[in-house]
Formats: sequence, C-alpha cells, structure tokens
Amino acid sequence: MKIFITILSIFLLFSFLGWCLEVIYRSIRNKRFINPGFMVGVTLPIYGAGALILYLIFLIDLKFITGAWEIVLKIIFSSILLTLIEFVAGYVALKVYHNRLWDYSHKKFNIMGLICPEFSFYWTLLTIVFYYLFYPWLGSFGQNVYLNQFLILILGISFGIFLVDLIYSIKLLDKIRSYAIQLQQTVDFENLKRQVREKTNNGLKRIKGLSIFKITYRVSHFIDEESRKIHERLNKNKKN
Repeated sequence: MKIFITILSIFLLFSFLGWCLEVIYRSIRNKRFINPGFMVGVTLPIYGAGALILYLIFLIDLKFITGAWEIVLKIIFSSILLTLIEFVAGYVALKVYHNRLWDYSHKKFNIMGLICPEFSFYWTLLTIVFYYLFYPWLGSFGQNVYLNQFLILILGISFGIFLVDLIYSIKLLDKIRSYAIQLQQTVDFENLKRQVREKTNNGLKRIKGLSIFKITYRVSHFIDEESRKIHERLNKNKKN
C-alpha cells in the first residue's frame, strides 16, 4: 500500500507540475493563455509517467559504476528514455487518434515532428533538475502522504478527478478521431483549438466557468457542427 501511495503521489504531483511548466512555456511563446495537452484539467500524464520512470531509475544501484559516472550514465539514459516516451505518446496520438498534440516539424533533425534534438536537450535539463531538486525528498514525500489520513483523502479525491478527466478527454479524442477520418487528414489539436476560438467566440452562447474548461465544450460543439455539415454535403452529393 505504501508503494502504491508513493507512486500515485509522484505521478499526480508531476502531472500537475508538468502542466504548469507547459502552460508557462506555451503561454509566453503564444502571448496568451494556453492549456496544453489533451486533458481538460490541470494535468499532463506524460510528465507524471516520466517522473515515475526517473524516480525508479535513480533508485537503481549500479554496483559496477560508482560516483559521478553513475549519475551521468543515469541522466543520459533517462534523457533517451524520456525522448522515446515522448515519441511513443505522440505516435499513438497521431496514428490511432489522427491527432497531432505537438509539432516539431519546423525544428532541425526532427523525426515525424514528434521529437527533435532541441527538446531532447530540454529533457536532459529537466532530468538534472529532477535529480538534484526533487529526487532527494520524494521518498519521504510518499512516506508523509502514507502516514497522513488527510493527505490520503486529498490524494484519493485528486485521483478520482483525474480519472473522470481522463475518461472525458479520451472520449473527446475519439470524437476528434472520427472528425479527422471524415476530413481524411490529421488534426492538429492546437490549431483546432485556435480555430474553434476564432469561429465560436461570438457564435456560441456564453457559458460560465474557467476558459480551460470552456474550450473543450467549444471543441466538442464545433466538431459536432462540422460533422453535421460534412454529412449534409455527402447526402446532397449522393442525391445529385
């Protein structure tokens, strides 16, 4: 139970911290607020999974290598592994859901626009930050959560919200997948959200709430409307 609590705590913590990092990076770059990833809420699972892998890697005792070389080897291996995870996650989204969640095609030496040396370098920097800033206290962090009933309650509620968000977001991805198949092309998720903002800000009824939640409603509504128009055009062509 203790191991499960530690793993879940690390996953949710870094899913949130990764979301914060992406929000800062993308919002500064685009000069407006950007909610990154495919989730509705404030989590990016790829960061949570990455942090768990880093934590487990740094726990391994390499008896055949000691000192600074052990850390260097683990950092290099972790950076390669994180790049691989990024590629697999992007590839699955691209090939299964016909959805491009990020695009590095304008970067030098990129592979399918999913990974590139520049962002692999960023993964290396994040690995170093993780090792020196977070790793030393993560074990005690999990222990403190395990021993505190209130923190376990917060953890359970957070995980429940995450699961609901994940299920809803996967359903939205399925809808985007169907829309992409109708268009017979891959959908760029960020461009889709931008297109939705431009076309629906005045067309949709005003809804209350945070913008990070409104945009998903608008994306879903937009896809429904566009799909209906496509069906109408196809039916009209068949009749003609």
